[in-house]
Amino acid sequence: MSVPVVGGSPTLVAAVDAGFVSQSTAQCLAHAHVSALGVDPDVITTEKVTLAIVWLDDSRSMESQKETVVRVLNDNLLQPLRAQQTRNDILVAIVSMWHGVLMPFTKIDQVEIFDAKKFVPDGASTPMYRSIRDTLRMGADKQGELAQASIPSRLMFLAYTDGEANENSVSADELRPMVTDIDGRKNNALYGIACGSAAKEALNAAGFKRITDANDPLALADAFNQFSRATSAAAAEG
Repeated sequence: MSVPVVGGSPTLVAAVDAGFVSQSTAQCLAHAHVSALGVDPDVITTEKVTLAIVWLDDSRSMESQKETVVRVLNDNLLQPLRAQQTRNDILVAIVSMWHGVLMPFTKIDQVEIFDAKKFVPDGASTPMYRSIRDTLRMGADKQGELAQASIPSRLMFLAYTDGEANENSVSADELRPMVTDIDGRKNNALYGIACGSAAKEALNAAGFKRITDANDPLALADAFNQFSRATSAAAAEG
């Protein structure tokens, strides 16, 4: 029997029924903006799926890092994932704080390169917590959609930011229980990359436990490499 979720989509309800999110988390996520879910479950060729979501801060302060971010995203995440022979399909999505879905869920073997033109750091403020909540809703809906097709999945989530949230229509206190719930579900793992102490504090306040302080290009590349390895390892498991 489906758990009632006020304002929830059938896929969000399915995520609850499959144990991917709690009813209380789903109730909070039901208020989030629903984004495009990308690839259809019909094209999945493996018994399980690993979902990898990269969330990017695209406020104006990120403009100086644009080329670096795009380079490490391609060189240290997407290309290594493409090169791996994993047991399960990997679906990758890239979302930015201001411009939303830059790449919907796509099978990694169909991802050629992330186009730099899609990442435009021009946001006037940092509505970090609201945007992360909306992106977590995207992940929960995708897990629910896959569950409706009897395909188990796990979620790997990476948030990268250089600052603190300064537009709080969703507060850290509201987001933290959702992050903790989803991160605590079997096989899920949420990561944060912080560029500076303010960003680290902001992610920590939101409930992220795995936070890397990457304040230079080498550290940033290593942090994306770590997420790539973790995602590959997740997709290699039965």
